[in-house]
Amino acid sequence: MKWFVMYFVSVWFATVLLLVDASFAFRIAALAMAAATVGIVQELVRIRLLVEVAQPLRLPAGASAPRLLFSRN
Repeated sequence: MKWFVMYFVSVWFATVLLLVDASFAFRIAALAMAAATVGIVQELVRIRLLVEVAQPLRLPAGASAPRLLFSRN
């Protein structure tokens, strides 16, 4: 949740900074957007790897682990 809040706040802040023509502050807001995007990707990877699930509950016996970000065809 914190990464999405950071992302959307920085997007709105960057939009306002573009309207008032504050280029240096806009670059800082863009950096905050990039940092939030990295945080969101990190959380997606952790979810896909089932990091928060106890080891015995992750995959049943004989099941193959899913690919990290793309599904199998």
